[in-house]
Amino acid sequence: MNSARDIVFKRCGCTDGKAGRQLAGRCPHLAEPGHGSWYYAVQVTTVGGRKARYRLGGFQIRAAAIAARQAILDGPADEAGAGAWTVARWLRYWLAQAEPHLRRRPRTATATTGCRRCSRRSSSRRSRRPRWRACCRTRASSGA
Repeated sequence: MNSARDIVFKRCGCTDGKAGRQLAGRCPHLAEPGHGSWYYAVQVTTVGGRKARYRLGGFQIRAAAIAARQAILDGPADEAGAGAWTVARWLRYWLAQAEPHLRRRPRTATATTGCRRCSRRSSSRRSRRPRWRACCRTRASSGA
């Protein structure tokens, strides 16, 4: 891990009156006690071998942010890399790994329409139950 890029910083959610953007670390009130919260950022290596930034904040004191950062750095590399993943990133990784093993299931007439004979089903807008075509009704009534 690159310790030169592992940082602890303070920021707040104050916004600029003119532009409406967050001031973040440029807020003039950050030096005041109780204003803003402490964050840390760590660069970790992910499961795929890429480097990712893992950020976490909301710590009231700097020492708590440093302790949490150190716990990430001292822990197993797998856990540190897993913390940097979002759900979307994990799903993309999983799909890339699983894609060679997946196969499309063939569509059958019974799975899509419920009728082997005509392979069609029309639905009424008034009711949620499907309205079957004449061939299906005659087939069902004949006992076949």
